[in-house]
Amino acid sequence: MTAERDRSAFSIRQTRRNILTTYAARLVGLLSLLVVLPLIIGKFGAEPTALYLLVTTIVALLQTDLGLMAGGVRSIGRSYVSGDERQLAADVATSHAFFACLALVSCALYCGVFAAFWDKIDMPVTLESTGRLLVMFGAMQLVLTIASTSIRQVLIAVGRLDTANGIVIVQATARLIGCVVITQFDVAIWALGAVDAAVSALALVASLLARRRIAPECAGRFRSVSAKAGRSMIRLNGSLLLLSISGLIVMQAGSLVVSATLPLAAVTAYAAGFRCYQACKEITNSLTAALLPAATRLDAEGRAAVLRTIYLKATAVAGAVQLAALIPVMAFATPILEIWLGERLDGAGSVTVLLLLSLVISNNHLVAIPLLTARGRVGAYALMHAVWALSAIGIGVFLAPRMGPEGMALGFCLPIVLLEAFYVWIVLDELNIRWREFGRQVLYPVILPSALAVVWCLSTSKWVEAEHIFRSLLIALSATAIFLLCYWKCGLSPTDRQQIKHLRLKSKGMPS
Repeated sequence: MTAERDRSAFSIRQTRRNILTTYAARLVGLLSLLVVLPLIIGKFGAEPTALYLLVTTIVALLQTDLGLMAGGVRSIGRSYVSGDERQLAADVATSHAFFACLALVSCALYCGVFAAFWDKIDMPVTLESTGRLLVMFGAMQLVLTIASTSIRQVLIAVGRLDTANGIVIVQATARLIGCVVITQFDVAIWALGAVDAAVSALALVASLLARRRIAPECAGRFRSVSAKAGRSMIRLNGSLLLLSISGLIVMQAGSLVVSATLPLAAVTAYAAGFRCYQACKEITNSLTAALLPAATRLDAEGRAAVLRTIYLKATAVAGAVQLAALIPVMAFATPILEIWLGERLDGAGSVTVLLLLSLVISNNHLVAIPLLTARGRVGAYALMHAVWALSAIGIGVFLAPRMGPEGMALGFCLPIVLLEAFYVWIVLDELNIRWREFGRQVLYPVILPSALAVVWCLSTSKWVEAEHIFRSLLIALSATAIFLLCYWKCGLSPTDRQQIKHLRLKSKGMPS
C-alpha cells in the first residue's frame, strides 16, 4: 500500500500536474476578479461596490485557515504515505475538529466586527438594508468556505491537489457567470453576496464527493479525534498560526485601514491596486502551494539537498516570470487601471506601483515558506511576519489620513524593504546555501533583462494611453517579451535551457 501510494500520489508526473492546475486555478480566479470588479463598478457605482468589497475583504480575512491547512497537509500526508491507517484516521478527524472550531470563532468575530463598527461606516442611508443582506450572505459564505477548505486539505495531503484545483476552477467560473448574469438585471448589489454563498455551498458538496471517491479511508469520523494528534498539530501549528495571522493582516488590513480613515470611495482605489498586486503575486504563490506535499515527503526521506535545489531554481524562475509581468504593469499602472476599470481612480496608479514594488522585494522568501514548513522550522519566519504586519499597520494608520490610499500602500512597502534581507538569511542558513550562490543563481541573472525592459517602458511611455487600448497592450507585451528573451539568452545557463527543452519534449511525448 505504501509503495503504491508513493507512486500514485507523489510521482513527478502528478507533481507537475499539481503545479500546472494550481496555476490554472489561480489564473481563473484572478481573471474572475479582474472581470468582476469593473462590471460591479459599472453596474452599481463606487459606493455600493466599496460596501461589497468591505464585506468580501472581512470574509477573506476571517476565512483564512490560520496555518491549519499547512499543518494538516503535513500531518495527514505523512500518515498517508506511511500506510498507518489508524494514525491517518486520527490526523484527519483531529484536523477537521480544528477547522470546526475555526468556523465557529471566525463567524463570531465576523458578526462582532459588523455589530461594533456598523454605525461608523460612512454609507448613505439608502444602502443600509442592502448592507445588512450583504453581511448575512457573507456569514454564510464564511462558514461554507472554511468547511470546504477542511475537506480540500485531505485531497492535497494525499497528493491530489489537481482535483482540489479543479473544484476551485469550477467555483471561480460559476461565480463569474453568476456575476455577469446578475449585472444584466435590475437588482441590488446584495444579489452578488447571494451568488457567492451559493457557489461556496456547491464547492463544499463537490469537495465531499471528490474526497469520498479518491480517499474513502480519510473520512475523518468524530470518534477518531485524538488528543495526541491534536498536541502534535498544535506544536507545529503554533508557528504556522502566527505566520498565517501576520500574513493575513499584511494582506488584508490595508482595505480596513483605508475604510476607517478615509472616505468610502477611497477603498475602491486601494482595492484596484491591491487586485493588481494579488494577480502578480500568484505567479509565485501558485508554485509554493504545490510544493508543500512534495517537500514534506522529501524532508521525511532526509533529502535536504533536493530542497536546496528547489529553493534556488524555483525562486529564480518565479522571480524572472514575475518581473516580466511586473515591469510593464508598474511602468503603465495608471493607463492600465483606466483601461481595466473604465475610469480613472485618484491614487490607484500610485497604490499599484508601491504594492508591486514590495512584491518585487519580498519574492525572494516566498518559495522558502513551504520548504521551511515541511521541515517544521517556520518559527523565525513567523516572527518576521509579525514585525512586518505590525509595522505596516502602524505606518499605514499614520500615513493614510495624510497621503490618502497611497499612504497605506507606502506603509505596506517600507517594512519589507528593511526586512527582506533577514528573511533570505534565515532560509539560506537553514538550507546551507551561501550568499554568493544565491546571488549567482537568483539575483544577477535578472539585472540585464530588467534594465532592458525598463528602458523600453520609459522610451515608449508617451504612447501608452487608455484611449488606444491595442497599442498600449502591444507595448506592454513587448516589454514582457524583451525581458523573457533576454533572460532566456543571458539569464539561464546552457544546462538550464537544455533541461527546459527536455521537459518540453517529454511533455509532448517526443524523445529528448
